[in-house]
Amino acid sequence: MKSIAQGTLTQQENNELNDLYQHWLWYTKGGREGVIKSFDDLVADPKSIWGKSADEVEKMLGEGWEKQPLNSGEGWKFIQKDGDGFVSFTSGNSHHPNSTYYKINSGTAGKNKVVGKGYIPSKDDKSKIFYVE
Repeated sequence: MKSIAQGTLTQQENNELNDLYQHWLWYTKGGREGVIKSFDDLVADPKSIWGKSADEVEKMLGEGWEKQPLNSGEGWKFIQKDGDGFVSFTSGNSHHPNSTYYKINSGTAGKNKVVGKGYIPSKDDKSKIFYVE
């Protein structure tokens, strides 16, 4: 393993270490609005998506995502082009009438929903629920 003190890190390794350190600082301070810069950041602080527009989420995710309308036209979704990431917003559907929520899913992150107070999970909902407000 390379030693930081010996100054043997490449510029790329130094940049990656700095990014990791910055993420650690952000995470230990409970996350701060505007700091989300990737899907991994969003997974680490799912409640940070609450109240965000599609344009704001698109900026959070960065490159490599495709925006699409939600199947029933009641929201939007982003699909990761070279991965299994998925982020969506809905203002309610037949499963959860009058319930606004966001989904943040991937194979490693699992299924996650960020929801408001009035949200009632369906019997078959396997998502981890994060309540806000």
